[in-house]
Amino acid sequence: LMLLVSEGKCVSYIMVAGDAWKMFRLLGPFLVSCCGLEFWGEYALSRNYTTDYVYTTPFGWALILVDLVLLGVYVSNLRRTFLAERGNDLAVFYRSWGLVYGAWFLALPLTAVLAQAVLAPYVWLI
Repeated sequence: LMLLVSEGKCVSYIMVAGDAWKMFRLLGPFLVSCCGLEFWGEYALSRNYTTDYVYTTPFGWALILVDLVLLGVYVSNLRRTFLAERGNDLAVFYRSWGLVYGAWFLALPLTAVLAQAVLAPYVWLI
């Protein structure tokens, strides 16, 4: 939904079914990969005795990189939409709330870094 908002959909323009399919094609592989990684972390026997977070594995870091690329797409779309709405009242919305909504893309990288830097060493002490 945030990628659609960054394109002006649902705020400046009406969202149509084609917009939803476009986002599904863009985000579908990412979401399936995240679910697959979570299931692997939950059910693989090799994950039973590790303190590592599934997103701090090589495949997890790759997914985090994809998440950061999606953040770049979001910022690029948001900038383009902001410039198109510059003289309008909606420009204030895109300038303020658009940046706040973009912080959601940082949740996964921050969680992985905190899990690696804080949680993993702490678990060894328990």
